[in-house]
Amino acid sequence: MSTTAATNNKWETPEFNARVADEERISAEQERARGEREAKHRAEQEAADRSRTEEAQRALAAIEDAEREAESRRREADRILREGRPFKYLIDTFQRDHEGDLTAARCLALVFASGSVINGDGLHALISGTSGRGKSHSARMMYTQLPDRYKCNKRFSDKHLYYMAESGGINEGAVILIDDETLSETIQELLKWYTSEYNKGIHYGTVYQQKSKELNLPARISWVILKTDQPGDDQVMNRLIQCRVDESEDKVRASARKIQEKYRNLKNRTVGKDRREVVVCQEIWRRIKAEPVAVEVPCAGSVRFADYDNLRNHEIFFNILMAHAVIHRWQRKQIGTTEDGYTIIEASEDDYKEAKTIFEALFAFGGQKHNTLTNEDKVARALLK
Repeated sequence: MSTTAATNNKWETPEFNARVADEERISAEQERARGEREAKHRAEQEAADRSRTEEAQRALAAIEDAEREAESRRREADRILREGRPFKYLIDTFQRDHEGDLTAARCLALVFASGSVINGDGLHALISGTSGRGKSHSARMMYTQLPDRYKCNKRFSDKHLYYMAESGGINEGAVILIDDETLSETIQELLKWYTSEYNKGIHYGTVYQQKSKELNLPARISWVILKTDQPGDDQVMNRLIQCRVDESEDKVRASARKIQEKYRNLKNRTVGKDRREVVVCQEIWRRIKAEPVAVEVPCAGSVRFADYDNLRNHEIFFNILMAHAVIHRWQRKQIGTTEDGYTIIEASEDDYKEAKTIFEALFAFGGQKHNTLTNEDKVARALLK
């Protein structure tokens, strides 16, 4: 036996061997534990990666679904505008959520559309009625059809609108909704001034931080006022289409049933977002308001009125006619452009006939009157035939 072998064998005692075995066992356990930790970490990482991937896939799928739905709504809006009956679609959508008051709905739709008539003088409306009879709800159901870009529905101080325009809070073609507020003399004067400068907008000079400042209110903004009584003097009233909600007992009972219906069959309703029909209406209005057009009225110069005392009524008639035409602009003949580059569409005989029926329902002998149920029927026959 060699000296080296003797030396090694000298240390290989049972105690030494046991210690070596323990160290090897401990090392193996530590290695196994490390391997298990690493395997667990890899599994957790892979699970997290899968979760992120699945979440990303779900998010991507949701985006794709939203894009497909948006494209579907755009196609539907385009089909209605080009081939369907857009005015009827707007009113039918309104009727899903509100009982009656079709005259108010039609007037509001025409007010909304008037902002897209570049050669018009605009339309503005007063919707009146006893408190609790549906004037606010009827206006809100039509107002929700507008894209947010064209809404201004808030309480404001006398000069707020000017500053709101400066910050981009109110845009050209918007609709201001004032619900049962007393109009200050300043706001009444602003309304009268604005309706006279509808196509230009108005400019207001003030002082800010000891310096002169000019504020501007954009062109073609329409006003809708909801009030239980007359909101201003005759000069204010003359500038408004005046329409009263139906307050008959039959309508009130039908409205009560409509209110109760919205609290049942929730599986068939959307409660956190607008219904598809409303969103399609928003797309319709987005298309109509995207580009104002000029409307040629072939019968202009040949229309005879029973009374010529109030010339504003004549303006309102032609603006009703042009607003109806612009809602159907993709079904009207395009006849060229103005000298300053605006597309011209030609109003049809249908626009004239329906404007005439609406006008006769809203006005009599040159003076505007509140609608009655008889007038409601006349408007219904005119616009839904």
